[in-house]
Amino acid sequence: MTPTTDNTLPVAATPLLKVEDLEMKFPLHSALLRRTIGWIQAVRGVSFSISPGESLGIVGESGCGKSTLAETVVRLTTPTGGSIVFNGRDVTAAAGGDLRRLRRDVQMVFQDPFQSLNPRMTVRQLIREPMQVHRIGTVEEQQSRVAELCDAVGIDRRLIDRRPTTFSGGQRQRIAIARALAPKPKLLVLDEPVSALDTSVQAQILNLLNELRARMGISYIFIGHDLAVVRQVCDRIGVMYLGKLVELGESETLLEAPRHPYTQTLLSAVKALEADGSIDLTENLPSSGEVPSPKNPPSGCGFRTRCAYATDECASDSPELLDIGSLQEVACHFPLKLTDGSSRK
Repeated sequence: MTPTTDNTLPVAATPLLKVEDLEMKFPLHSALLRRTIGWIQAVRGVSFSISPGESLGIVGESGCGKSTLAETVVRLTTPTGGSIVFNGRDVTAAAGGDLRRLRRDVQMVFQDPFQSLNPRMTVRQLIREPMQVHRIGTVEEQQSRVAELCDAVGIDRRLIDRRPTTFSGGQRQRIAIARALAPKPKLLVLDEPVSALDTSVQAQILNLLNELRARMGISYIFIGHDLAVVRQVCDRIGVMYLGKLVELGESETLLEAPRHPYTQTLLSAVKALEADGSIDLTENLPSSGEVPSPKNPPSGCGFRTRCAYATDECASDSPELLDIGSLQEVACHFPLKLTDGSSRK
């Protein structure tokens, strides 16, 4: 089954979500006295925006910071720098009632449906719980919405009083999606929502996500490691490396004409490895040099230690994510010179 999507971008005067220079770092403690001896820089100066109804994919190798970025946007963690503006409100340091309102409008679907659903609750209880937490509607209205959401995601209403342990992985993820949709959020953050599922089930869930977005006008942030999957769901794709966005653009343009050497490395290396066209980034891909540690990232461009085109400028200056035309943004000092395949050394 091949997922389908309409990649027509909505027109909006103001973005639904605007992230600027977002930073998330975690302290490293010594075994003795628990003193802070360093920092892990998981997210470093990330900026992007999402329009109402738009779907943005974030891809990269394992450990690049994409899941930390998702958790920070949802405010499961408080960022150590930068700003998050949602629906015109600065929610960077939101707490109390402001944070509760944000979590009603921004919901998350996690990777593993076997771990994210409470096995002691029934499907009805799981889907109804967000409405109870946010005090949405009467009991009758909540029950009615549970039934509507089961229809929307393809769960038989006759099964809603069963526990999730009696369902398959794909059905559990449908339940998780219904639960996330229960409070009528404006933005859904999906952290690798199909990676734990069989290939045939993945296509069904991707089709479901496209149908729900078209019907409800909801926005997505879709975290993934398989570019073939992300391409089916997302209008735009952002590529992360070592905690930073290195390229951002419309899905088809970015995948057909990548401008950053890291994006080019991802595509050329994995296409050679995956005969079926699946582009999987779960493993570190071949490139010269070792992958730097987020504990001690290199100066200048984070990719320079593995880049075949790096110059002295790349070591001294960190490139900003800049618009180079064709609705593409690239964090590279010489992105246009890469199109003819020439070396900069």
